[in-house]
Amino acid sequence: VAKKLYNSANQDYKNGNLELALTKYKQVLSINSRLYQAYFQMGVLQKKMGNLSLSIENYLKALDIKKTFDKGWYNLGLAYKENGDIENAKKSFEETVRLNGKYYKAHKSLGEIFIDVEEFDNAISSFQRAIDIKPNYSSAYHALGITYAKIGNYEKSAESLSKAVELSPKEFLSWFHLAEAYNKLNDCDSAKEAAQESIDLKKNFGGGWFELGIAEYCSGN
Repeated sequence: VAKKLYNSANQDYKNGNLELALTKYKQVLSINSRLYQAYFQMGVLQKKMGNLSLSIENYLKALDIKKTFDKGWYNLGLAYKENGDIENAKKSFEETVRLNGKYYKAHKSLGEIFIDVEEFDNAISSFQRAIDIKPNYSSAYHALGITYAKIGNYEKSAESLSKAVELSPKEFLSWFHLAEAYNKLNDCDSAKEAAQESIDLKKNFGGGWFELGIAEYCSGN
């Protein structure tokens, strides 16, 4: 009975009937209070509804039942981060990768935390680990390029961002940061091309126009 109700709640969630799904998850737990997946789904649902405190509370209840639930730790980390609790987000992502070293999304999220706390070497290591696991992970290359730029290594930044746009050519922010890196390297032509790509993808994004202006000035135009 609990399993059928749980599956029905999942379907309601997929259909956007969030309040009905929430009611059914609660009913599931009244039948079987050890069904950690129901607490987890309530956490996902509450986060979607903008109730971060309740989301975190439900993730913690799921993890209290199953402490080795790597996806639970990862989602808990995302909720903590969105709630501004960087320290607990970091601990949650670290626990995720401790339980599952191949959880590439968690490595990337941990890298982003390291950027926030300005531990750039650790950030680079985390992004590189994510890429080692998933070589076509464009957002990890994007984050890696931004990190290299923060420490002034614009050659490595351009290299990483070039890979990011190769994998995800419609990501305007990657083109923007690539243009920025090329401008720092005084590679005017490459900067113009990257900035123009960013503008073509999002014409009302000022950053692309700014980098194009720098590149044109660099060219003497």
